[in-house]
Amino acid sequence: MSADHWSVDPVRFPFRSGAVGVAVSGDTVFATVWYFVDRLGLKADAWLVALDRRTGRELWKFVTKTPTGGVVTTGAPALFRNLAIFSIIGGSVFAVDRTTGQLVWRFTSQPRLGTSAGAELYGGVIYQDGGDSHIYALRATDGSVLWKGPFEAQTGSDLLVTERRIYATNVSNMFILDRASGRRVAMLEHPKGPINGVFGSAAAYANGQVFLTMFNGAWSFDEP
Repeated sequence: MSADHWSVDPVRFPFRSGAVGVAVSGDTVFATVWYFVDRLGLKADAWLVALDRRTGRELWKFVTKTPTGGVVTTGAPALFRNLAIFSIIGGSVFAVDRTTGQLVWRFTSQPRLGTSAGAELYGGVIYQDGGDSHIYALRATDGSVLWKGPFEAQTGSDLLVTERRIYATNVSNMFILDRASGRRVAMLEHPKGPINGVFGSAAAYANGQVFLTMFNGAWSFDEP
């Protein structure tokens, strides 16, 4: 293929794998990848791969073991200064040097639940479901905890972070936290109730309103 059109298989091993998110900065593409280390996927690794934007050539690969199997990382990596930051199932977060592929910092909670939310970056802070009934705010430069807020659930999609709020959904409830402190502002039940109501997409925000899809419809409300 030409330099402007390429495809790449970053794994080249016998078991299943998948790339789940990409971010591009300058001449580099950063991709999060899950890879089964056995045929059934009972154990899986999470990778962050850096590729040359024009040719697809692999520049480096960061690999971490995970405590479980299946799709063990979700979402695109967050890029902050010279860091590429991503998370794995269970809420651990890794910050990798974008030039060398070396680990700069790691955050680990005491998870009891799975997580479906990737690391979200806003204003130099990473927001992450820790898998331990809390949402965390981490300083992007070093991973130190700024606050943790209550979230007695398991994320069903990515977090939404706005200037004032953080939105986290499980199957049928939305938890709204204050972005500055982690204090819970509200918990909203799905409009169709806990039995019939299932949220679909991650929430989106525009002009003071929150939008998200749900089973057989969509929902919008003013940001509280």
